[in-house]
Amino acid sequence: MISQLEKDIHQKDLRIQDMGCQIKQLLKSNDRIAAMKLLQQRKNLEKFVHGQYDRKYRLDEVLMNIEQGQQDSMVLESLKVANEVGKQQMQGQEGMDLESLMSEIHAQLG
Repeated sequence: MISQLEKDIHQKDLRIQDMGCQIKQLLKSNDRIAAMKLLQQRKNLEKFVHGQYDRKYRLDEVLMNIEQGQQDSMVLESLKVANEVGKQQMQGQEGMDLESLMSEIHAQLG
């Protein structure tokens, strides 16, 4: 989705540049009315592209938050396992195999 958004933004940026060249040509040919109309269209397109940049930024931010949440979840699960193993060892019970539990959790989360 983000790559498609980036592609759309790039295409719109190229269109804006093209409109700039067209506006210059219209001004050279003294067609001010057409140049003004095209200039307004270009400004509207620039506003739209600015909104698309904001949207992309928010999507990137959401993805980073999701990734951070997954990492936090893995750390929390690891701490829970370590805490449980520590409790069992304190009670003198047979200790769990910490490495196998950690690999099991990693496989479930990853």
